[in-house]
Amino acid sequence: IIGEIHMPLFFFISGWFTFKRHSDGTPFRTPDLWQRTLQLLVPMVIVSSIWIFVFRHSGLQCQFDSTWRGLWTATYKNGYWFPLCLFEIMLIYAATSYLFRRIPAMTSIGLVFTVWALLMTVSQKLAGTTICNAAELELVTRFYPVFMAGAIARMYEKRFLAYVHRPRVYTAALAASGFLLYMICYFRKFGISDEWLDIVRIIFHITLATAAIPIACGQTSRTDAGLSRTVRFWTYLG
Repeated sequence: IIGEIHMPLFFFISGWFTFKRHSDGTPFRTPDLWQRTLQLLVPMVIVSSIWIFVFRHSGLQCQFDSTWRGLWTATYKNGYWFPLCLFEIMLIYAATSYLFRRIPAMTSIGLVFTVWALLMTVSQKLAGTTICNAAELELVTRFYPVFMAGAIARMYEKRFLAYVHRPRVYTAALAASGFLLYMICYFRKFGISDEWLDIVRIIFHITLATAAIPIACGQTSRTDAGLSRTVRFWTYLG
């Protein structure tokens, strides 16, 4: 549930807030990678280092390789994999932002899938190698499309929000999300290959975001949304 629901929404929202325009209105401003390094990689190293020390003396069991070697060479980085994954996606975003600024808006979707296909090819070629695990290529490939979906949705913010608030769209997104999640969980029952499973995941992540955004908008528009960040944080936790 965390991998298929929480994390896609995390990357969609990250794409939404990463998208910025230049002062002249030109979209896809290149993000400040030094600031992203401080926000993502430094906390990852600090928290993972603390976890390695605590785990060694805790008597706990964990499916991750909770060692220094696991931090740098294992895919899931002691369970704190998502900052590095997001940072790598932002590197790709920064590297391609110039191209996105120079092409028509509709063509940008084709460029997203081109980059995704290249990531998929490289990930499959290097599958199981230390390079693939250390760079989290499988996870970067999985979450890149939904990150870019968030960025493109932000580019068309007014249209997107008007679209997802339509009752028919919201209902269709909920129904599609439920069915696609079932298909992902029981993909062998449907005879889906790994390649098609990746495509189903992309569609699911987008329908999930389409269903989740109206809920988030409803929360932030409530009368208590003006309270402090700490109060809102605990409110969102339920």
